[in-house]
Amino acid sequence: MMRSSLVGESPTGEQGDVPDPARWGRRVLLLLLAACLGVGGGYIVWRLRSSRLPWASERGWRAHAIVSASAPAHGIERLWHPGCTDVSLNLRFEERADLDECLRLAEDFRTFGQRPRYFQAERVRRRLEEVLLRHPNCFYAEFLLGLWHRMQGNLDTAHYFLERSFAHAPVVLVQPFILVDGRPAAGAPISRYALKCIPVTQGRLQPGIELVYPALVTDEQGCIHIPAFGAVCRHTQLSPPRGYEVECRALGWFRSPAKVGLLPPAEVRPVANG
Repeated sequence: MMRSSLVGESPTGEQGDVPDPARWGRRVLLLLLAACLGVGGGYIVWRLRSSRLPWASERGWRAHAIVSASAPAHGIERLWHPGCTDVSLNLRFEERADLDECLRLAEDFRTFGQRPRYFQAERVRRRLEEVLLRHPNCFYAEFLLGLWHRMQGNLDTAHYFLERSFAHAPVVLVQPFILVDGRPAAGAPISRYALKCIPVTQGRLQPGIELVYPALVTDEQGCIHIPAFGAVCRHTQLSPPRGYEVECRALGWFRSPAKVGLLPPAEVRPVANG
């Protein structure tokens, strides 16, 4: 009589393809371990990309490098920062009217740049304070009022309003400036920085608003701090210090995935003679 084949053995007596449960269990465990390491490694890489700026950590805010708004996030970042999601400026009609008033003041400072006392006039301070009476959390009015007090030499009051501006702004962008040798360009006057903020609806860019930041000065780390809306942004103008030129990377549309968004460094170099 023909002997029946054993389990896992072919009728010819050779080992068949029936899997060994223990061996398959080990394979599954290794695959799960590899997946966990991949996710964990991706998370570690993502955390390493997060910029731990002392300026941000001192205020209890998370900082992260800005990301492109035109390309979706990759890898594990997709879980936290999925592409160009819908964002709005969240401005009521009367808030937009007051913001336009602040923008006119900022533009007047640029227009009358040869007459800086125009912006320092008491009536400008009163107009900004009136805006804040109607909208106490208007970060742009707070920023301009802080600038006004700084130009008057009221440094403590200027610090108070600038800190309020940073706290109330949905996002604060940090733009570092470095010299050719890599040192921070501390104390450099940046006469004008302009930023376009665009809301997004169903993946489409909508008409936005351009915020103007006049008469900035870099801090000891060579940085300026730009309070802005949590929208898709693009800087439209960056005026270098007198006698210098600024070279910075073309960014296109970008957004900040954190309260504090770190921009790539801009290099400041003397203008070549002739």
